[in-house]
Amino acid sequence: MTLFQVVVVVICTALNTVDGFDVLAMSFTAPLVQKEWSLDPATLGFLLSAGLAGMCLGSLFLSPVADLYGRRVVVILCITLVSIGMFASAFSDGVAALAIFRLLTGLGVGGLLSSGNTLLSEYAPDRWRDLSISAMVVGYSVGAIVGGSISAYLIREFGWRSAFVFGGAVSTVLIPLWISSSRAKPGMRWPASIKSCAVSAGPSSTRSPSSPAKTSRRARFSGSSKRAS
Repeated sequence: MTLFQVVVVVICTALNTVDGFDVLAMSFTAPLVQKEWSLDPATLGFLLSAGLAGMCLGSLFLSPVADLYGRRVVVILCITLVSIGMFASAFSDGVAALAIFRLLTGLGVGGLLSSGNTLLSEYAPDRWRDLSISAMVVGYSVGAIVGGSISAYLIREFGWRSAFVFGGAVSTVLIPLWISSSRAKPGMRWPASIKSCAVSAGPSSTRSPSSPAKTSRRARFSGSSKRAS
């Protein structure tokens, strides 16, 4: 597995971890938002479902764009949408604004989830493809679990808006990391001193001793020799 492929797996897993936090940020802050704005359960449910609706729309409409303009561009676009949506949610002053910004965040998350899975399936080698995709999927749950603990501290010390600021800041930091890592050359490999054991079945072991063209030439030569004799 090349260094470039390892970097792609790590960055995609980190993005999915942040997505897990961003999606559930509204759930972490819901009690305080309901209390501050005196919301009824139906309105609170509307806010909670706005992000999920955005994820659905992002998966449906942003993922096909990657086939036209490339997954690197779409991933950058999705991270930017998530960052803007999280920061804007922190400074929203009403239900309608918060719902729109949560919808915007969900759009980015949905596009990242689908594009990230496809990206890993394309970049990861056959031997490590299943493990790479599993690591990315686990990152979502890790982000939700760790994000809950971080949000509990932030909300207690700085209020519910700080959870959205934190999510937006982490997403913003990942933008230059993804841009720089996606420009790396695919030929970059780990140093030989830390490589794992070589795979016993290499391409040379599966190659036939003679190609079909050589076999046919040998057959024609042997046939002509028999006729001459």
